[in-house]
Parts: sequence; structure tokens; C-alpha cells
Amino acid sequence: MPTTQSLSRAQARRVALAAQGFLDRAHASPTMRTLARTVERTGVLQVDSVNVLQRAH
Repeated sequence: MPTTQSLSRAQARRVALAAQGFLDRAHASPTMRTLARTVERTGVLQVDSVNVLQRAH
């Protein structure tokens, strides 16, 4: 008979972030390999044609 397990919100958050690679150490300089790994892990690549960074209110 399978057992039921539960996670706290904090644990679930850490699992989700780790699965997407957001808990990995930052790279000194990104490479194409880094980009490819990130896209493979998250399944998403979004390119925005914005050349100005401004804080959203």
C-alpha cells in the first residue's frame, strides 16, 4: 500500500526552484552550454526586444 507524503510550502518551493536550476551557483560567465542546459531544464526561452531596463511599478 503506497504511503502518503506531504511537503510544507517552503519545501515545495525549494523543490520547484531546484528543478528549474534556480538554486544552482551562478556562473562566472554564461556560455552556450549554460543557455542550452537552462532551456532544457525549464522548457522555455523568451526573448524580449527591449533595450532599456526600467523598474516596473
